[in-house]
Order: sequence, then structure tokens, then C-alpha cells
Amino acid sequence: MAGKPPVEVRVDDRQLKVLMAKVKAEADGKAVRKDLITRLRSAVEPGVARVQAKLRAIPRTSVSTHRGRGGANGALGGYLAGRVKVAVKLSGRGAGVRVRIGKTQGLRGFAWAARRLNRKSWRHQVFARTGREPVWVEQDSPIPGYFDEALAADRAAYRAAVVAALDDMAKRLGSTL
Repeated sequence: MAGKPPVEVRVDDRQLKVLMAKVKAEADGKAVRKDLITRLRSAVEPGVARVQAKLRAIPRTSVSTHRGRGGANGALGGYLAGRVKVAVKLSGRGAGVRVRIGKTQGLRGFAWAARRLNRKSWRHQVFARTGREPVWVEQDSPIPGYFDEALAADRAAYRAAVVAALDDMAKRLGSTL
């Protein structure tokens, strides 16, 4: 999740601005925009489902949440799977469709759990008894690369679905991309 996103779809900014201007000019512009956002979200839903499945497959004995916040038995995978979101932005510098998992503030000392699990391993402190120095350990991820691999597997299909949604909207508005 750090670095380059596994799926990236680029459309010329000028074309997207023209399309969004036509959407705003429509009598039912809000409904048209909502329809476009729905189509763009559904384009990446198979990837979201794949990421959620990989998260739910985390062995419950490997990592768990504090006080049972992750669903049944406090499983971290269930907690993170529920936090997978699709973000659609139609204007500005960051226009695009993104699949993301936000910061996990509910987990003490494990704020970016999804990012750390995507890595091969990460370092963290293990606090010892009073009077002893804390020790740093390296912990292996039970599912390294789960996020990147799940979305990169069908990169072409996601790109085609997003471009098709934009093309359909352009045709509906009498424009071309």
C-alpha cells in the first residue's frame, strides 16, 4: 500500500473537466453524478471483495484486536475487512478511483495495521517487566502483499471497467473522452 498504487487509471484532465462540466450543466446533474460514482465504485468491487477475503483469512491465533473489536473473537482480519473503502474523486489533482484502508486508531500501538500486514515484516517494541529495557522484535506478516497482489491480479479488468463507465457517461451526455 505504500508507494505506487496497484491499479492506476489515467484520463486526460481536460477531458474529465469537460465531462464534469457537462454533468453539472444537466438538469438532473446530481443524479447523473451519483450514477457515475456508483458505476465507478462497482468497477472495483471485485478487487474490494478479494482484499476482504484475504484479510478474513488471517489465522485468528496470529494477531487479534484489543477487547474484541474485530467481530467474532476479536479477529484483526474481520476488523480490517470492514474498513476497506472505495474512494471516488471526480475533480482536482487526485481525481480517480482508489481502494483504501484508513488508519486503525482503535488498535493500540497498531495505527497502520493494514500497511504493516501488507509488508513482509515490521518492527515493534515488546515491553518488559518494570525495571527492564523494552526489546524490539521483528514480526512476520501472516499475509504479506495481500493488498497489492489482490488488486494487481485483475488490473486490466478494473481499468477497462472504469474507462467503460466514463465512456458511457460521456455518450449519455453527448460528449467523447
